[in-house]
Parts: sequence; C-alpha cells; structure tokens
Amino acid sequence: MLAEYATLNNPHLYELSLRNVSSPRHFSRRLVPPFRRNYSLLLLNVPICVMRDPDMFGAQDVVRRNCGLVERATRFVMGERDRYGASALEIVSEHPKLVENVRLEAALPEDDEARDKIADALARLRGTDLHEFMRMTGVVQRQVICDYGETDARTQLDKLPFYDWTHIRQYLKLTDVVVDGNLV
Repeated sequence: MLAEYATLNNPHLYELSLRNVSSPRHFSRRLVPPFRRNYSLLLLNVPICVMRDPDMFGAQDVVRRNCGLVERATRFVMGERDRYGASALEIVSEHPKLVENVRLEAALPEDDEARDKIADALARLRGTDLHEFMRMTGVVQRQVICDYGETDARTQLDKLPFYDWTHIRQYLKLTDVVVDGNLV
C-alpha cells in the first residue's frame, strides 16, 4: 500500500493506466483520498466499472481539475491575466504539458523557448508588489492601506519595503490566501 501512495504522490506521474484490476472499486476506495493531492496526473485509464462509484467520480474530478489548471496556466503565460491563471501557473509551472501547450499556442519551434516564456511569466508573477498580489487574490480592489489609529513604531504591511515583501512573497502562493471562505 505504501508503494501505491508513493506512486500517486509522484509529481512526475502524468498518466496512469491500470490493467488487470479485478476490482476498480477497490482501487478507487483505497487510493482516491491521497490522489486528491496530485496536481500532475492528466490521464487516468481504469477498467470499466459497471456500478456507479462516487470515489471513481472523485478520481475523474482530480484529472479534470489538473487539466483545467494546465489550461488556465497556459492562458496566463500567453497574456490572459487573471487570478485563477496566476494560481494555476504557481501550481503547474513545471508540468511538461504546460510547456507543450505554450510551445503550440505561441508557435515556438523549441521546448526551451516555451520554458523561457513560462519562466518569464512566473518571474513577473513572483515579482509583483504587495498591492498587485493583494489585488490578484481579491483581498483589495486597488491597494493595501493600513489603519494607523494607534501610533507605534512598528512597520505596517502597506509600508513594507519591496525587498522585504519579495522575501516574504517567495513563501506565499496565491492559493494560500482565503477570501470569503474560499481559496483563491
């Protein structure tokens, strides 16, 4: 069982085909819960299960989610700027399907050029200032303004130097921010 979990948690697992599985339901019941943490799998082939299986629907949802993330990240790299694309890029920036999609969308001859384009988009995203980061997450509409009602000498978030912010930013992802009870 440990090997099965390790397989599903492998960040380089892009396709999974199961053959000669006597009980697809057994697969889905035991392996789908850790499977939800996988953000790389884009194709899942499992023998047909005649009975409805909610766990198998969950596995299909994971694959659908991952395909959507790669698609959103592709659109972000190609210039469509929104918080969902930015979040997706942070999650799947190393995925080979993203490289392939960007290469095809941008009509680039080499994968290396697509990787460079992805790296540029990721660098721009990681280099955003505090106000842009908070706008992308939906926390603020324009900029961060702290209430200075109490006078103390401590630095407030809106006065944080850019260098300090970029140091903090390297540990944050857009999906770390919860707005109205929902992850970005």
